[in-house]
Amino acid sequence: MVSRNMTDAAVMGLPNVRFEPGRFNWIGSPELSNRVLWVGAASPFTKVSDLFERELIVGAPGGAQGVTAAPILLKNLLGMKLKIVQGYRSPGDVVLAIARGEVFGLVNSIGSAESARRAWIASGQMRALFNMEPARVPWLGAPTIFEFLKTEEQRQVLTFFSNNVLLGRPLMAPPGVPADRIAILRRAFDATMADAAFLKEAASMGFEVAPKTGEAIAALVAAAIATPKDIVKKAERFATPE
Repeated sequence: MVSRNMTDAAVMGLPNVRFEPGRFNWIGSPELSNRVLWVGAASPFTKVSDLFERELIVGAPGGAQGVTAAPILLKNLLGMKLKIVQGYRSPGDVVLAIARGEVFGLVNSIGSAESARRAWIASGQMRALFNMEPARVPWLGAPTIFEFLKTEEQRQVLTFFSNNVLLGRPLMAPPGVPADRIAILRRAFDATMADAAFLKEAASMGFEVAPKTGEAIAALVAAAIATPKDIVKKAERFATPE
């Protein structure tokens, strides 16, 4: 099981990357995740168009992680009026800052429909304005940002940026494994993800199971590798702090 960022690291040509993601045999992922822009209940922001009309103060830890890069990308690529305050130790600290009224929003990932983030909505603590992947999250009750894009360049950049979170927690086998063995591993993984005993044990440990097949993971990796170099460079540039 590897980092979902490894494909992007190879595509972007980061230093010391000596692997080719397309050569690995992808088995599947037990997790599905999405990035969501959340605003506190006390915030006056209720819809996506508000973000183009007045300034939203967003908290972020800083560094290269997605929770920080995502609002920077939204600001630079789409022109949202976001003031990004960096330096918090974790997304949890940003949530506390929202409760104190220091900031009004954050971008944070969510898991499946059983995610703890669902409690934010049920309790009225937070509102989800949108998720950052091409498809809506059915239980979230919010649009995807792809519904508000105006150019093909915006669509391509956000597609590349959203790709790694859609990989979840991918499992892989090395290059050169015979195709029949990979097929057996993939179907065994799929069967495990549906096994009642496995699901019961996962639930008892607090793990959310929202699987993706090896074929779906391989398709996402192939799409990332096929991203035009100019789009990759623009994604890097737009998601980098000024």
